[in-house]
Amino acid sequence: MYTNKNDKISLEDYKAELDNLSLNFAAILDQPLIIPKAKKTLAHHWRWNDVHRILHQSLLFQDKLPTGLAGAERRIVRLQNPGLNGETVTNTMSMSAQLLLPGEIARPHRHTPVAFRFFLKGRSFTTVHGERNDMLPGDLVLTPYMTWHDHGNDSDEPGIWIDGLDYPLVRELDAVIKKDIEKAQNTKRTGTTERRFGSAGLRPTKVTPQETKLSSMIHYRWVTTEAMLEKMAAADDASKNDDIMIEYVNPATGNSVFNTIGCYIQMIRPGVTTVKQREVAHKVYQVFRGSGKVVIGDQTFEYEEGDFFVIPSGSWHQHINEGSNPTILFSLQDKPAMERLGLYSHESE
Repeated sequence: MYTNKNDKISLEDYKAELDNLSLNFAAILDQPLIIPKAKKTLAHHWRWNDVHRILHQSLLFQDKLPTGLAGAERRIVRLQNPGLNGETVTNTMSMSAQLLLPGEIARPHRHTPVAFRFFLKGRSFTTVHGERNDMLPGDLVLTPYMTWHDHGNDSDEPGIWIDGLDYPLVRELDAVIKKDIEKAQNTKRTGTTERRFGSAGLRPTKVTPQETKLSSMIHYRWVTTEAMLEKMAAADDASKNDDIMIEYVNPATGNSVFNTIGCYIQMIRPGVTTVKQREVAHKVYQVFRGSGKVVIGDQTFEYEEGDFFVIPSGSWHQHINEGSNPTILFSLQDKPAMERLGLYSHESE
């Protein structure tokens, strides 16, 4: 109907017509129909000395930053993967280091991307849905989907933490919503989620499934996390893949803290070399304590306390601790998203 043997059209004209109509004829591309992205997450190592220096050097330009923007209220240095365009560490997750000086406040806001704070140094607080959470090094504080939260520092020392979000994934799905308010939250309540969900195997009867759908526990304290790591290490309750590893979970459901990203803490004991493994999941690590090595593919990265590194999805990797002290690694992973999409897989040598 549309063509016959007498039609005259060049291949160049045909390609131009495809572009004009926003169409694509697969055979012209001369490549398989299903191929990986051209740009993808690469293994990379960021040194804490560099991140810390850049954070503090930003103070030199404080009076030159735009005013009225939430990003100008606190100093945020994002990890940017060299294999990707933009300000993300993987194509599903973002991670940054933040600095809040004494007396500073970040206005209340909420957004569709879920987020967490893993606190590193000093003192600060995060208010989540009217609940003040005073953060100490090693504490984890969650800000679930569309939950009002703000940050402040009423101590006499700077506060530094790392921030992780599923922002790149949410942005790719065109689902980003963010709202700000000027009025500070009422912070009369403290410790509610710990009272309700901080004891294993116990839950108040008045709590409904709807209340715990997005999150139950908000503040995970380091003193509790460290005690569990040490008990497991003393009992040699270890995995050949990850040595001593714990996942932060929603106590009310047993699920990962978020549907899209999970938070993990692990100890690589002195003298341990884990077996090689790979997973369909990106992993972004922060070295909370100690030092060691990670082998990713054919690359070996030697890291120190405070450093960051990323293990791309599908990459063979293993951890090595040749020192005399344990290494503590915090990680953000998109494994929960891969599991829910039916894409997750794992293998080890």
